[in-house]
Parts: sequence; C-alpha cells; structure tokens
Amino acid sequence: MSVNAIKDSLSSIEFLPVQNYENVSVLGFETSNLNDFDFLTLKKGLRMGLVELNEENLNGIVDTIKVMNNAVTPLLILEGEVLIGAKQDRIANTSLLIPPHVGKLIPVSCVEANRWEYQTNNFYDSTNYASSNVRGARTETVNVSLKKDGVYKSNQGLVWDVINQTQKNLNIESQTSALKDVYSSKEETLNDYYESFPYTNKQNGSIILINNEVKGLELLYNNYLYKEFHERIIKSYIIDALQESKTSNTEDLDVYNLAEDFRDNISSSKYETFKSVGCGEDSRFENTDSTGSALIYKNELIHAVFFNKLKSLVI
Repeated sequence: MSVNAIKDSLSSIEFLPVQNYENVSVLGFETSNLNDFDFLTLKKGLRMGLVELNEENLNGIVDTIKVMNNAVTPLLILEGEVLIGAKQDRIANTSLLIPPHVGKLIPVSCVEANRWEYQTNNFYDSTNYASSNVRGARTETVNVSLKKDGVYKSNQGLVWDVINQTQKNLNIESQTSALKDVYSSKEETLNDYYESFPYTNKQNGSIILINNEVKGLELLYNNYLYKEFHERIIKSYIIDALQESKTSNTEDLDVYNLAEDFRDNISSSKYETFKSVGCGEDSRFENTDSTGSALIYKNELIHAVFFNKLKSLVI
C-alpha cells in the first residue's frame, strides 16, 4: 500500500546535526529505505534535448502544459520546479513520473500573473523552486480539488495572492508579477543564508523551521537525487524567512522536539490515494494544521513534501 511506503520512510528517519542561521533552522535527515530507480531529472532531460515542454496549443491554457519525454527512462518532475518561458512561467501542481517515449498534458499553476505572450517557444528549467509558501498554498488547494472533483487543479488566484504578498513584503517590483524576480532581487542574501545550510553526506531529506516553527518536510528516494535539489529546496524556505523578523534564539533541543512532533503528526494521519497523471500513485494528506503529498511508484516512496498551513490562507 502507498500509505505504508510513506509511513515506513517517516518512521526510519535518523536526524543529522541541526544547522542554524538567523531565523532559519534546517534539520537534515537520512532514511533507511532508499532505492536506486533510474529516473531522468527535468534539468538533465532538457540539457540533453530529450525533453520538450510546450504550451498545450498555440493559444495556451493557463492550467495545462504539454510534456514530451523522448528518453528511454521515466522523467521525474518535482512539484517545486519553476518552468520558465513560453506565455508565462508555471510550476507543476504535483510531482510526476512521465513514462519513456510518451507525451502528457500536465496540470500546472501560473507564477507570473501579468504576462500572457510568448517569451520563448518552449519552457526551460529555472535554477529555483517556488517558495515554500507558494507551494504550500498550491498543495492545499489541489487537495481540495482532488477531493471535490478528482482533478489536480489549484486555486490560481490564491497562488497569485501569495506571490504578490511576498513581493510586497520584500519591497520587490516586477512588471509581470513573476516569482523568479523575487529570487533574482534577493540572490545575494539567499546565497549568504544558504552558506550555513550545506548538504550533509547521506542526507535525503530535511525539516525546515522558521522562528522555531516547522514550515515543511522534504524527502526524496535517495541521497544522490536529494543532493541535486538541496539548494533549491532550502532557498525556497529562506525566501519566506526573509519576510519574518527573528523573534527568538534557537535551541537545538527545541528543533529536534518540534521536528519529531511534526514527523509523528503527519505519520499518524490519514491519507487518500489518487491515480497519478503519470506513472504511479499520488497520496494526499490533510489535517487541521498541515498539508502534503507523496508520489509513490511500485510501492516505493519517490518524493514527499509536507507543509504547515499558512495561518492567513483562506481557501
């Protein structure tokens, strides 16, 4: 069962030393049930010319794009990856495995509200993830859509609201309200923060806290793949941490206790499983305080992400 794969991974977590800087704490971890699936990442597939990302048709549709995987291995697209170009920037609404030699229409959300014209013919991969607040809001509303209508549709207006609030909080002006402009404007500060959160040997996941509050848990199926995404993942939380003043000193013991409580809470909660748009299954988690999703393939956990809900979010 897909739920067992999630709970087995969470129960096998072994925490690494806490990393702290300013109002951010990162508690890396490793799990025992790693695997060596041979998946093509989006970055590598695009660089090798094996993957094509296009608008669904010439006119474009905001919540759908077309992916063609010309490789001999499945293509892994993670829910946080920002797809730049075409008529407007997007992020996938869930993590996906696209079979070899297959084209798929995939559900996406726009992260650039004020552009609807071709910038490039195709999409290309950004060096950044969507911010954790954007991803959390997107995940929570996709969960609602799946339960209600059985489709991977986000509340697009809410996603734009979170991006607009981020830009306002950080005093960033963007002509097209593009999320990527937040990252480019804060690049130096992001790099300064990130120096305190290097990847640790054997790490395949992290729990991230801001001001002693757990913001999210990120987990990938092996440490090699996680290492490739570590910097993007951590910076997706730093960009939200920059919107909050430091409120208290961080004690390592508090971080461990808070992380364990969060892990135990999501592990003991109920999940609903849906057919993925690509290969495998998509398990969804929701309770009063948290939301999340996990991609399962051949009864193995490929990618899982869990967020504490934004207190100001109104679905």
